[in-house]
Amino acid sequence: EMVERACRQLLYHLHEEKDTPDSPTSLEMHEDRFRQSKLTTIFPLFLPTTFPLTVFRTAKMVNHFPFPLLRDIFGFIRQFILNRLVSTESIVIALVYIERLIGSSVQLKAYNWRPIVMTALLLASKMWEDLAWWNVEFSNTCRVFDPLSVNRMEMQFCRLVDFHLHVSGALYARYLFALKRSKEDAAAEVERRPETTWGRTASGESQGTGRRPSQGSRADAAEAPGPGSQERISRA
Repeated sequence: EMVERACRQLLYHLHEEKDTPDSPTSLEMHEDRFRQSKLTTIFPLFLPTTFPLTVFRTAKMVNHFPFPLLRDIFGFIRQFILNRLVSTESIVIALVYIERLIGSSVQLKAYNWRPIVMTALLLASKMWEDLAWWNVEFSNTCRVFDPLSVNRMEMQFCRLVDFHLHVSGALYARYLFALKRSKEDAAAEVERRPETTWGRTASGESQGTGRRPSQGSRADAAEAPGPGSQERISRA
C-alpha cells in the first residue's frame, strides 16, 4: 500500500502538468535522450554497384509515450522492488527527490517520468542503503536504458536539483506519515484543492549532504508537507 500511495502521488503530478507547455528543463530529462535507439528496415536496395550484396535502407523508430496509468507506474517501480534494488524507505526518499525536481521547474510528463522515477530510486538507494547497488544493476532491470545512459541520467538529475540530496529525519517522517494515512482520510479530501505542494516552498530548501536522514532543521520543516497539503496523494 505504501508503494501504491507513492504511485498515486506521482500520477497526480502527471495529471497536473498534462496540458501545460513543455519547459526546457523538462525536455532535459526526455526519455529519447537516454534510451537506446532502434532502427527499422524500410526496403532493400538492389544496386548494380553492390551486386551480389544487398543494401538495406533503415530509419530510426519514433517512440510514442502514452499517458501512463496507475498500474504502469506501479509496475515500473515494482520491478526494482522484486529485484531487491530498492526498499520502502528508498521509495519515500525518491518521492522527496522527485518533488524537489518538480520544484526546480521540471514538469513530470509522459515522455520523462520513467527516467525521473528510475534516477530518483537509484539516488535514494545510494543515499539510504549501506550497500547500494551499481548503476548497471538498475540498467539490467530496465533494459530500455543502458549503463551509460543511466550514468547520464544520474548526472542530469543531480544537476537539476543542484546536488541537494540530503533528507532530514523530520522531512522523511512527514512524507512517511503522509503516505501512511488511511484511505478514509484520503477519500474525504479528494475534492479539496491543495494550497501547498510537497517539497516546494517559497523559502527554499536547506543545503547539505548526508547518507541517512538526520534531525530536521527549520528549512526542512518548511519544506515538508504541512496540514492540508497531503490530499495531493489522493488526487490521482
